[in-house]
Order: sequence, then structure tokens, then C-alpha cells
Amino acid sequence: MHLLSAAGVPGLEPEGYRPTASMAVALGAGLGLAVFLLLGLVRPWGMAFPRWTLWLAGRRVPRFLPIVPVWLIAPTFVLYGLGAAVYVTLLLAGVLEWHGRSGFAALAYIGIAQPLSFAGYGLALTTCAISYQLRTRPVSRRG
Repeated sequence: MHLLSAAGVPGLEPEGYRPTASMAVALGAGLGLAVFLLLGLVRPWGMAFPRWTLWLAGRRVPRFLPIVPVWLIAPTFVLYGLGAAVYVTLLLAGVLEWHGRSGFAALAYIGIAQPLSFAGYGLALTTCAISYQLRTRPVSRRG
């Protein structure tokens, strides 16, 4: 939504706010890195560096490289998404107000896509990280 608003689509941001081009570039880069991280956890090139990484091609990816960012990002996204879902629920129940609106009037401005997308992406990252850790765990030499 923010990228569309930065491109000039009117009516997406409150009170005529329009993100700058640098904000749109940062958002696009962040989204690209997030998708790259998620794909790296599930694709074979996440376990061995691909050919386009010239000096590293074919070498094993250090286990900590994808795992550390995931375990920093995933819980944050899940908590943010669940917190926003609780906030939206309290708005719908009329317990809280947002800019003088509550119930479905506030929901029209905030929506439910944001909580679902952040919590869903955080859960997807968590699931993929656990799978990656199980697939790349060291094998003991004893047995």
C-alpha cells in the first residue's frame, strides 16, 4: 500500500500523506530481503552458495547466516501481528477508538490485512527456520 501511495495513487494514506521516493526504495529493499531470506530457508541454494556468488559458489552456507536474522525477525513479526489483531478486535468491540472512530468505521481505515500478513509471515519464517535447522543440524560421529 505504501509503495502504491509513493507512486502517486491517491486516497491510500490518511490525511493526504505521501511517502517519499527514498522511503519507497527502503520499503522495496526490505521486502526483497525478506523474500530472499524466506526462499533461502526452503530452496537448495540456501544450504550451498549458488553459482552467482563467485568466490563462494558450491561451499556450504554457514548455519548461523540465515538462522540469526530469522530468530530476530520472526518473533517480532508474530508479536506485532498478534498485537495489531488484538488492537483491531478491541476497536471492533468498541473498547478503543482510533481518531474518534470505533467499530467498523475504524476497521475501514486500519483493516485486517496488516495483522494477518505480519503474523502469517512471522509464523512462516518460524516454520521454515525450524525446518532449516533440522535439515542442517550436525551429524554426530559416534553412531
